[in-house]
Amino acid sequence: MPVNYAAGSLVVRKITSKDPELHLTLSMKKLELYTTFACPHCKTMKKTIGEVLPEFEDQYQFSEVSASSPLGYIKSLKNNIHSAPTLLIDGRVVARTAISKTELINILTSEL
Repeated sequence: MPVNYAAGSLVVRKITSKDPELHLTLSMKKLELYTTFACPHCKTMKKTIGEVLPEFEDQYQFSEVSASSPLGYIKSLKNNIHSAPTLLIDGRVVARTAISKTELINILTSEL
């Protein structure tokens, strides 16, 4: 069982190797969305992911990478990403544009 430590208003959890949540996190696939600040298609894609991802709650770990930030820009170059939105699963590009809920569900299901 994880142990929680309070540090001011921040709660820090100590995770042990026997923590079932650690094994769950390690078995989850990594879902990354590369976006830019002013991109209208990026906002649409973020909304679609937000609506679909709860169906896959224990199977995907989602993160958004802002290609407009210096670190995000470097990361996008390393991953050969030159357009937004771009969606990756475990480092592999699966979409280079905003896609529908049905398309996203099909992609997420096929990657399991």
